[in-house]
Amino acid sequence: MSGIFLLPLMVTQAMVFQAPVPNRLAMTPSIDGKLSVEEWDHLSDSFGMTSYFQWEPGALFGAFEAPKDAAVRWRFDFKGDGFDKGNDNLELLIRKGVSGPEVTVSQAVGDQLISGLAKELIMKFMTVSVVDQGDRWTGEFKLNQFGQINIGNNDLIGVRVDPVFSNQVRIEGGLQTVPLRLALDRSFGLPSGVKWQPEFPLRSVVPGETIKLRMNFNKEEAWNPTRIEMRTVGKVGEFTPATSIPFPPFDKKSRSISDYIANVTPGAPTGWTVLLVRITDADGQNSVIQSSYQITESVKINQGAMKIETMPDGTWRIKGEVVLRSQTRNSIKAKVYYSVPEGWAITKGNDAKAMIYHSRGSLIMPFELRGVTGMTGLLPITVKLQIGERIQLETFNLSLPVPRM
Repeated sequence: MSGIFLLPLMVTQAMVFQAPVPNRLAMTPSIDGKLSVEEWDHLSDSFGMTSYFQWEPGALFGAFEAPKDAAVRWRFDFKGDGFDKGNDNLELLIRKGVSGPEVTVSQAVGDQLISGLAKELIMKFMTVSVVDQGDRWTGEFKLNQFGQINIGNNDLIGVRVDPVFSNQVRIEGGLQTVPLRLALDRSFGLPSGVKWQPEFPLRSVVPGETIKLRMNFNKEEAWNPTRIEMRTVGKVGEFTPATSIPFPPFDKKSRSISDYIANVTPGAPTGWTVLLVRITDADGQNSVIQSSYQITESVKINQGAMKIETMPDGTWRIKGEVVLRSQTRNSIKAKVYYSVPEGWAITKGNDAKAMIYHSRGSLIMPFELRGVTGMTGLLPITVKLQIGERIQLETFNLSLPVPRM
C-alpha cells in the first residue's frame, strides 16, 4: 500500500465516532459508487466525512463521501461486545485506487489486527464501487454474511468509520465501534404519551400486486394530529402511491388506525425499501415514522439443509436442499437448474420441475453433488429458477471442511 505508513497516534476526544441514530433500517441500494437521492440511510458526519449504513437480511451496506487524499476504514464488531473482544471483528480499508477500488481486509483477534487474514475468503462476499468526484470521492459496498456471521433483524452490530490519511492507518487502541441495531421500524418526534405499532401481516410484495401496511396509534395524553402523509422513498416511489389525508380520529379507547395500500406497479426495482410516514399536529409539529418492506421476485430461493459425506471411492457427496418460497398469490410453475465449479458434478435434482399451487406456499427441492475430496474453502452453488421466460439466479457459498490428515 504505497504512500501509507503505520504510525501510532494518541486517542483524543476528537476521535470519538458519533452516530446519532442507532436504529438502522433495511434498505437495498444500488452498488454503483453514486449516492442517489433517498437511497442511503445517513450514519455520521464525524471526522470531516459523511457515511451511510443500512442492511437487508443476509447483508450489510455502507457508503461514504471522503476527501480525495483519504482512504476509508470501516470497523465491524458483529457481536456488538467491543472491537477488542473475541474473533468476530472485521476491518475494511477502502482506497479509491487508480483503476478501481482497492480493499485491504483485516480481522481482529483480541486487540490485535492481523492484516490480510482470510482476505481471499471475505472478498468473495463483497461488492465495492467507487466514483471520483474531483476533490472528494464516493464509495459504496455490500458485505454478505459469511462463515458463522449471520445478519438479521434486531441484531446489534458495532460500527465505526474513519478517514485514513498517510500517517493514520493504525491507532493504538481506543478506536471503539458504536453499537447499532438492525431494525425494520423507527420513529422520530412522537410525543412521549403516544405509542405506535406497525401491523404488517406481510412485508413483501411482488410488482403488479398489492399489500396493506397498517399503522396503529394509541395516545395516553392530549395530542391533536391533523394530517398524515405516506409514501415510499427513493426509486420505488415512482412505482407506488403517495397519500396525504386528514389524520383518522381516535376512538373512545384512544386508538387510531391508518393504512397505506402499497399498490406496486410492474417494473418496480426489487429490494428492501422504506415507507415514510409524516404526521403534522395542530401546532404544526411534525413526527416521522419509517418502516421497511420488500419489493421481491415472485419466488425467494433459500438454502436448505446441506450434508457433506466422504464416499468409499474418495469423492465427496453433498446432499442438499433448496427451499422455494412463493411471494405471490398466484400459482408458480418453474424449472430448477444448478451450476457448480469444474471438478463437481450434479448427480440429482438438475432440470427438475417445481410447482407451487397455494398462495405464498413453499416447496423443498432436493439435489445431490459429487466432487473430489481435498478441495477447501468455499464451494459456490448457483441455483437458476426459470419461470416462463424469466430467470432468477441465487448463489450459495458452502464452506467445505478441511480434510483430515
